[in-house]
Amino acid sequence: MFGDLSVSMPRTAQEVTDKVKSGDFFEDKKFINFSFDNSDMSGGMFSNTLFEACSFKGSNLKDAMFNNCQFIDCVFSSVDSENTNFISAVFERVLFEKVTLSKCSFIISQWIDVHVVSSNLIACVFQECSLNGGGFSDTPLPENIFNECVINKVNYKKIEFYKTVFNQCEFCSIEMEACNFRMAFVTKANLANMDFSNMVLSQCQFKECDLTACDFSGSDLSQTAFSGSKLHKCVFHCANLELSNMYDVELDSVTLSKCDLSKASLQKSKISKSILSGCNFTMAQLNEMTMVESVSHASNFSYANFSHAFLLDTDFTDSNLSMALLHGTVDEGCNWKGVNKSAAQGTNEQLKKAENWGK
Repeated sequence: MFGDLSVSMPRTAQEVTDKVKSGDFFEDKKFINFSFDNSDMSGGMFSNTLFEACSFKGSNLKDAMFNNCQFIDCVFSSVDSENTNFISAVFERVLFEKVTLSKCSFIISQWIDVHVVSSNLIACVFQECSLNGGGFSDTPLPENIFNECVINKVNYKKIEFYKTVFNQCEFCSIEMEACNFRMAFVTKANLANMDFSNMVLSQCQFKECDLTACDFSGSDLSQTAFSGSKLHKCVFHCANLELSNMYDVELDSVTLSKCDLSKASLQKSKISKSILSGCNFTMAQLNEMTMVESVSHASNFSYANFSHAFLLDTDFTDSNLSMALLHGTVDEGCNWKGVNKSAAQGTNEQLKKAENWGK
């Protein structure tokens, strides 16, 4: 009735451009050892198409749609693309080099041994994708969204994750070097055993994440929040946690030695069997916290607020609590040897009476 709608196979990049611009739809095609260099594929529609050992140097992929396509042993270089959509696509042994992908979408797609080098991925979306092997290097990933992705054995080197979102992602055997997660938002992600040492993670939010046994040594975590996250056996040696938010977080068997926790929020936190020696807790909010069987030698708690804190069998030897607020603090079995409590404020009886009024 409608005649033959099939598209004949183009032989050159220019023929690809001509067919795309004439509105042709590519379906069930195979491009092998084909050069798409400098082709204009913008707005093109490709479905169930195989691209094997193809080159896309300088190609224009803006607004193109690739549905259920396979890219095997392909090279994308010097590509500048926007709003390109890849749905149920497979990328295997693919190289992206010096490309700029802006607002592109990868939906239910697989990346297998894919390498992204010296590129820019801006505000792209990865939805329910699987990334296995390969890596990213010298590639900013600002404002990208990774939603429900599995990221396995991927290497990240010199990556900027500025305002990047990871939602319900699972990470396994990831290697990172010189990465920056400033203002990233990570929620319900499994990040257990990750090495974040010496990285910039300032103003990040880790919400309901599994951070078990992660290493944050030497990292900048200033103004970072850990709401509802698991921090069991984490190491924060020499980390900057100034103004960080650990409200109502459980810190079990954690190492926080020589950290800057000034002005940090640890209200209602539960600290047990942890090391907090040599830390700066100046003006930290520790009210209603619980600290059990922990060690905090030579730490500075000046002006810290311990109101209604519960301290059990914890060693504060040689710490400084000058001007600290100890209103309603419960202390059982703690070691205060050599502690400076000059001008520390104990329980305010009038305030206590007011707090208990009507109970």
